Amino acid sequence: MRKLSFTQEYLLCALTPKGTLPTLRYTEVASCLVAGGLLELLYSDIISIEKNKLIIHKELPDNQSYLKPLYASLQSKKPLKIEDVAAKYLFSTSTLLNEYLKSLSVPLVDQQVVQPETGGVFRNKPLYIPNQQAVEKVVEKIRAEFLEGGPVDDETLILGLLLHKSSLLKNFFSKFESETLKKRIEEMKEAEANSVIKKIVDYVDTMIAVIASLG
Repeated sequence: MRKLSFTQEYLLCALTPKGTLPTLRYTEVASCLVAGGLLELLYSDIISIEKNKLIIHKELPDNQSYLKPLYASLQSKKPLKIEDVAAKYLFSTSTLLNEYLKSLSVPLVDQQVVQPETGGVFRNKPLYIPNQQAVEKVVEKIRAEFLEGGPVDDETLILGLLLHKSSLLKNFFSKFESETLKKRIEEMKEAEANSVIKKIVDYVDTMIAVIASLG
């Protein structure tokens, strides 16, 4: 099975058993999905952030085609600010976010980690039922790296941050585990030897703060 990106793993964990984003934390979860995609583009050196503006440096590779809707939304005559992109996805029509969700989810269907269905009032709304074994596999990876003393790679760090920022940690971890995980993130951020990790944490904090301010 092809390795999932941290944004896809986050989506897998965020989906409810009914195959939708959680209603009570919809804005936070959607914000983190956008932030996750932007961080993937940043992490892959496809874009950079300069004075809060998103600068495209190269074409989106085929192996990240699931980010195509998000990447396309960055293409404009003038570089867009983070809040401009967030506003497109969170506070305009639902079309862009639905396209992005579909693009992230189709590869998950292909790998059988979500099951496609339809629902809603008119039975035409796409739903993606998460495979609970696949979800548990992601959770166990986080537990092993954050809570059992294993090395934490950058991608798992970002995944943990996204779950933390959208208040989804409590869905999978006890209160003690959640607090320990958050403490570990802060320790990694403050460690001088982890300057790259600190930069990643700062980017997540910045993106989520900017996106949240729009609400």
